[in-house]
Amino acid sequence: MPAAGEAPTATSQPAGVSPGKSVPKVTPKVLDRGTFYVEVKEVMDGESTTDHIAEFLFIKQMLLHGFTPVSTPEQARYTIKGEIECKYHKQVTFDFGGQSQHLEHQYKAFAQVTLTDNKAEEGSEESEEYFDVPEPGMINGRTEKDDAKRDIRRYAATKLSERLVAGKMLLNAEVKQLEYALGDPFEERTFNDVIGSYVEIGHRAVPYLLSLILDDRPVKLKGDYPGLTGETAQELRYYHIADRALGDILLRDSALQLDSSEDYYKKVITGWFWAWEDEQGIPKEYQTSPKLREKTVPAPTQG
Repeated sequence: MPAAGEAPTATSQPAGVSPGKSVPKVTPKVLDRGTFYVEVKEVMDGESTTDHIAEFLFIKQMLLHGFTPVSTPEQARYTIKGEIECKYHKQVTFDFGGQSQHLEHQYKAFAQVTLTDNKAEEGSEESEEYFDVPEPGMINGRTEKDDAKRDIRRYAATKLSERLVAGKMLLNAEVKQLEYALGDPFEERTFNDVIGSYVEIGHRAVPYLLSLILDDRPVKLKGDYPGLTGETAQELRYYHIADRALGDILLRDSALQLDSSEDYYKKVITGWFWAWEDEQGIPKEYQTSPKLREKTVPAPTQG
């Protein structure tokens, strides 16, 4: 189950898409932003990996944003190609009184990924966009070396996939401006106006609202919300706004309130991801915590 402020992840790690291989079958969906092909090589300590963690996470991110995977680059509107290289960095120890205690093994990740719009005019500035991990690279550590190897790959691929959909080619600037408005105390609109704008945009806003549902920054705008008073103004968070907008767009009610427990908030996060995955027909292997769906965490109640 995801922690508050942490994106849910799938429980399985199937292989990603390899050249000419089959791709996950996506059923009809409400948001369709085009096709994509992904081929990201991973290298760990000088050797190529075979389990395609990066491709899996790139595909999952693109599916959430309404894109459809295809089996060859020739079929794709967008191609994502590149390499993530992870290297052992150092062992971290706690040294005191002539004794040394192992804390963690640290790995460092470097990456270069290119996003290409195959329908852009040749030579256009909008035809390619580059994403990398600049020096000194991303560093992540865990007590056990195998855990450290796995997590640095996931960490690097997750960060790159998030940057990819937030880049100049794929970002919905209109939706992003609404997020900026929530933190602007000089904004003339109320947060209810912002919610209304999200709803007008509709399904195109949902992937961004799924990011906002993880955000616990305080809202700087005024407005009307059940239980909100001058004394409780600081309790209204970005995720409350996202929850209301998602409810109006997807016609569901999570019953999240200002005084809801953290445990209930975690369930709401998972529930909204499930609701969107259902709307998009996302294959089970790319869904959030699929084993919990029938027995542990209910999705938001249908309105």
